[in-house]
Amino acid sequence: MRSVFKKLKSSKYTYLFLVAFLPNILTSIGTIAADNKLYLFLDPGRFFIQSSQIWDPTNALGTVTFQHVGYLLPLDPFFYLFGQMGVPVWLIERFWTGFLMFFAGAGVSWFLDKMRFSTTVSTVAGFFYMLSPYSLQYLYRISDILLPWAALGWLMGLMFLATLKKGWKYVAIFALVVAVIGGTNGSSLIFAGIGPVMLLLYLWLVKKQLNAKEAMRIVLKLAILCSLVSIWWFVALEIEANFGLNILKYTETVQAVASTSLASEVMRGLGYWFYYGQNTVGPWAPSSVGYMEHIWLILISFAIPTLAIIAAVFIRFKNRGFFVILLGVGLVASVGTHPFGNPGIWGRFITWVMLYTTPGFALRSTDRAAPLVIMCLALFFATGVDITATKIKTSAISLKFSILNKPTTVFVVAGLLLILNNPAMLDNQLLSPQYSRPSNIPAYYYQAGSYLNKQPNDTRILVEPGTDTSVYRWGVTGDPILPGLTSRQTVERVQLPHGTNPSLDLVTAIDQPFQEETLNPATLAPLARLISAGDILLQSDLAYEDYDLPNPRQLWSQFTPTPKG
Repeated sequence: MRSVFKKLKSSKYTYLFLVAFLPNILTSIGTIAADNKLYLFLDPGRFFIQSSQIWDPTNALGTVTFQHVGYLLPLDPFFYLFGQMGVPVWLIERFWTGFLMFFAGAGVSWFLDKMRFSTTVSTVAGFFYMLSPYSLQYLYRISDILLPWAALGWLMGLMFLATLKKGWKYVAIFALVVAVIGGTNGSSLIFAGIGPVMLLLYLWLVKKQLNAKEAMRIVLKLAILCSLVSIWWFVALEIEANFGLNILKYTETVQAVASTSLASEVMRGLGYWFYYGQNTVGPWAPSSVGYMEHIWLILISFAIPTLAIIAAVFIRFKNRGFFVILLGVGLVASVGTHPFGNPGIWGRFITWVMLYTTPGFALRSTDRAAPLVIMCLALFFATGVDITATKIKTSAISLKFSILNKPTTVFVVAGLLLILNNPAMLDNQLLSPQYSRPSNIPAYYYQAGSYLNKQPNDTRILVEPGTDTSVYRWGVTGDPILPGLTSRQTVERVQLPHGTNPSLDLVTAIDQPFQEETLNPATLAPLARLISAGDILLQSDLAYEDYDLPNPRQLWSQFTPTPKG
C-alpha cells in the first residue's frame, strides 16, 4: 500500500488533469456555448483592444463599457494565444473550462498537502471539490464567475505559506492570483477571500503560529500588493459606476437569489437560482433536471455531504475546528437572505443591507460563497475515506467477500460516488442546447458585415428587431453578432443594456413597434436619422416562435419595397 500511495502522490495531478479535461473535450464536439463574450471567439485580438478602453463609441450610441476590462486577464490572452496556434474555437473553449476544473481540484489538493494532511486525504478532497456540481451552474454560460472557485485552494495555501515564511514571495504570488481572478467579478473574489482571511486569523489567534506584529505585516503587504494589482479593473469599475448605466437593476434581484439558496442546496453544491430555471423550450441547464427529479441522484447528492458531516463529527484530525467554523461561516454567507419573506435576525440585517445599499446589492449573489462550504466538506469526506481505508487495512475481521476487505475498495466506492454525483460529465449535458451554437456563424453574417463596411462609415447601423438573448434559429450567441464583424457603430436593443438612460429610452422606443408588430415604416427613416443611422439590418433568422419575437416574413413585407428616406 505504501508504494501505491507514493505513486498516487506523484501522479495525482495527472489524474486530476485527465478527469478535468477528457469529459470537457469529448462533450458536444464542434459546438460552442454562449459563454463569456462572443467577441472572444470572433476576434480576441480586436476585443483585447476594445476591452482596454472604458468608452466604446461603436455600441449603443456610445457607452461606458460594462466589465469588458475584466476580460483583459486572463480570458483574452488565453483565447488569443490558442487561436494563434490554430486551435479550433470550440476546442479553446473546452481547454478553458478544463483548466478551470483542473486548477480548482489541484489547488485544494495542494493546499491540504501544505497543511500536512495525508496524500490520500488531499487527493480525494481535490477530486471532491473539482467534481462538485457547483461548477455546473456556471460552466459554458458565465464560466468567468468560476475563477475564484478555481483559485480558492491556491489562495488558502499561499496564505498558509505566507504565515510560515517571512518575506514577500508568497504574499506577492497571492496578489498575482488575485490579479488574474478578480477582474470579471469582484463579488466572487470577496466571497472567496473569506477563506484566506479566516485562516490568517485562526493561525494568529488560535494556533499562535505568528504574533500580532507578524499578522499585521502580512495584512499590510497584502493590502498594498492586492490594491496595486487590482487598480486596472477597480478604476474601470468606479468609472462604470459613476458614468454608466446602473446595470445592477437589470440583473438578478435579491429575492430571486434568495429563492433557491437553501442550506440543503448549498450543502449539495447547488443553490444558484438560474440553474433551476426553465421556459417553454425546456430547462435552462439540462444537467439540473436530475438534481430535482431523479431519485437516485437526489439521494447521492445528499448522501455525500451527510457522510462528510458524520466524518467531521466522529473523526478527530488536525485543525478540525477551523474547517468546521469555516463551513458554518460559508453556509451562513451562502444562504444569505433566505427565506426572503421571513428571514431570521441575521437574515433581516443582510436583507436590509442588500436592498438599501449599493455595495450590499452588489454582493447579493451569495451562492458565490458556496466554495467555502464545498472545500470543507471535501476535507471531511476525504478524511472519512482515509480513516475507513486504514481501519479496513488494520482490522482482523475476515469479511465473506475478500474484495470488500481491501482498502482500495473504499477509494473505488468513494470515486464512484463523486462521479455519479456529477453525471453531466458523462452524459453530454455540460452544454445547454438553449445556450449553444455551431462552431461557425452563418456566412451571410460575414457577407452583411463586409457589405456594411463598404458603406459610408460616418453613420451607424440600426439592427432590428432587438432580442434579449441573441437567440437565432441556428443557435445562441449571447451577444449581438454585428459589432464583432463591422468597424462601424451599431445600435441594437439587448437585455443587458448599454449607453445612457436617454439613449436606452430612445433605442427601446424605436424597437418597441417592431416587437409589438405595430411598426409604421414611414416613421422609421426620421428615427434612424435621429440616431445617425445610415443603414438598417433586419434580422430574419431569430428564433421568433420560441421567444415571442416578430414574424420575419410579415416584417420583411413591410420593407418591400424599401421605405423611402
